[in-house]
Amino acid sequence: MSYRIRAVRPADASVLPRLRTWEPARSAAETVPLVAEDEDGASVGFVVTGAAVGEHVRTAELYALEVASDHWGCGAGCDLLATAMDQLYRSGFDRAILWIDAANIGARRFYERHGWSDDALERHVTPPHGGELQTRYSRSLV
Repeated sequence: MSYRIRAVRPADASVLPRLRTWEPARSAAETVPLVAEDEDGASVGFVVTGAAVGEHVRTAELYALEVASDHWGCGAGCDLLATAMDQLYRSGFDRAILWIDAANIGARRFYERHGWSDDALERHVTPPHGGELQTRYSRSLV
């Protein structure tokens, strides 16, 4: 299936409810949210990236990547990730990190297939922002 990746529009938050959680948490200047549309123009997933807090100035963070379950394995996540990483590279970042639920084996494999590596760093977080134990992954953008 073919997906179109575009900037977020206000109406996307009603279709992708978790996208709303990023609005109050970070200003638009700090993050870059993108949406995947299917061939019918329906929003089926999103990605949010931005500068990584507390990291080297040229390090970005992938804050969220979500795709509707009926589009898993169809390429929407791959397209969102590739577009986001390309935009980060073109914006001057040379490295990206993400934190992921340590128990989410499917997501870990997805990122590993796309060049991400487990940094062997962990943190404990309070839901709803993921599982209690998260591990950090990183990858080069150059």
